[in-house]
Amino acid sequence: MNIPDDYKDYKLSVINEGSRYFFATNSASNWDFQTYYEETHSDLNKSKKIKKIAYDYDQDLHWISNLQEIPDVIKEYVSDLSKQAKPTNAQLKANLAKRATKKRKVFNNGMTFNGPIKGGIFNTGVMNNTTFNGGHKRSCEGDQGFGDDSEESDERKISFEGHEPGVGIQWLKFIKEHHAAFHPYSPEANNIIRSGKGISPRPYLDRNLYNKHMDNHEIEKYPLPSLLRDHLNAAINTDDLAQFKKEIRRVSSFILTCEKLKQDDIELLEFLEEFLVQVYKGYEAPFDHDANEGAFNQAFVWPYLDLIGKNVKIHNCKGYFVQGQPCLESMSRQLKATGIIVDEKSQYKTDGLIKLFGLKNLELLLLETSGHFSNTDKVKIKLDNHKGMFGILAMLKCIADYYSFASVESFSQIKVFFLQAAETKLHLWSVRYQDGLFDFWRESCIKILPDFEDRMVYLQQLVQFCWNTKCLLEKAVENINVLKQEHQANSSEYIFHPEKYTPLSDVINPVIIKLTKEEDSAGLGNLGPMFSPSHD
Repeated sequence: MNIPDDYKDYKLSVINEGSRYFFATNSASNWDFQTYYEETHSDLNKSKKIKKIAYDYDQDLHWISNLQEIPDVIKEYVSDLSKQAKPTNAQLKANLAKRATKKRKVFNNGMTFNGPIKGGIFNTGVMNNTTFNGGHKRSCEGDQGFGDDSEESDERKISFEGHEPGVGIQWLKFIKEHHAAFHPYSPEANNIIRSGKGISPRPYLDRNLYNKHMDNHEIEKYPLPSLLRDHLNAAINTDDLAQFKKEIRRVSSFILTCEKLKQDDIELLEFLEEFLVQVYKGYEAPFDHDANEGAFNQAFVWPYLDLIGKNVKIHNCKGYFVQGQPCLESMSRQLKATGIIVDEKSQYKTDGLIKLFGLKNLELLLLETSGHFSNTDKVKIKLDNHKGMFGILAMLKCIADYYSFASVESFSQIKVFFLQAAETKLHLWSVRYQDGLFDFWRESCIKILPDFEDRMVYLQQLVQFCWNTKCLLEKAVENINVLKQEHQANSSEYIFHPEKYTPLSDVINPVIIKLTKEEDSAGLGNLGPMFSPSHD
């Protein structure tokens, strides 16, 4: 029932202990389960205790209905509340994350940064509204999170004023108009556009708009240097593992004896040498790589991430791959900042991380391995993709927090990465902030061919995959260094004139959700990513 206006502000007259205090401190119009869930049981890990909270809610409503001093209208209202269907676990968790994110956002009058963005000029106003060229305006409060049930949602307007909007604005409009259809954990429900070569727009994205997005998207490729390619060819043209091993020794000897090599050439050949050593170990290893997730990692993933990590060293960033199950500190930091996490048991344990130990220990690449090699568990694979997506959003948010006085324009160049090892493939994803959206892009993909007889094709693809990933990570470090310098230059000005700045940390506010297999698998098997040859 709709509560009469005269009773909307009604509260219990006596404050009780435990969760019942909620009904004395909140107006009756806010006694819904979502609000109760968010504001009570602060000592619990709420995502794991939803059933208990729902039970307590029903018991509290029953207790209220039996109080003698309660008006009959309130008793009837409470009875109706107890009969209402409660939100799903996913809806509760997503709404809690969105509202926690919203509380974190503060928009003040401040600076405006201008700069070119692929597909058009983007005027990033870090003020009370954001203006796009062509006269398209939207409220900054709508940057991340269209479609929630807040009071401000009615104020979120997108005006096109007779002009063809850019793709970013069209996506925002599309998300707002169709938000009710999206699963709470889907990229689209959280202002994320998932795309890339071979990625289908299904299940939710508009196909024509998706094709525009793909046409406008920059694709970064880094060809193998000829020196590296020449020595690789000698190795892959061998007939057996014994000859392959001899070619590795020849590369090692060449590095030591050739006096004409420049330092850059030496580093290139050392990269190839280590690559070939790891390939040889993989071919020689007697274990069954289908046995379990650990075998998958040891044979096909960890050795190459270790190679990539140690070769990301520009600006003394000290890149390094941490294997095993390192905790994603970025996720813990963000969940604590929003008040969602309450204990260390809720940490996100990854399958590996590339961290920058010389740059605030930033996490640059996250690994999720979806079961054993050739595992086809659809739910596990899709869950891990969504886990990784939210994980790298947390990583991106931490960079915005650390370098808070840099511009949105500079920040829009920053990428962080997610490698998913699933079935027989390695998928490299990145995320960046652009035009009020988060661009979740599959950079590259490689199919693993474990047999030595496939080396002619596979090793060329694998070394290109490793090289491209290394170069992408190095470019990310370059862009982070630019962000760092800009932050340092602006920091002293902020001390004296804080009113001029809106910190980047207040502008970049993705919704961050920690997903778990036990709580969140339901429905994810149908959410993608879906693969389509027509988009190759």
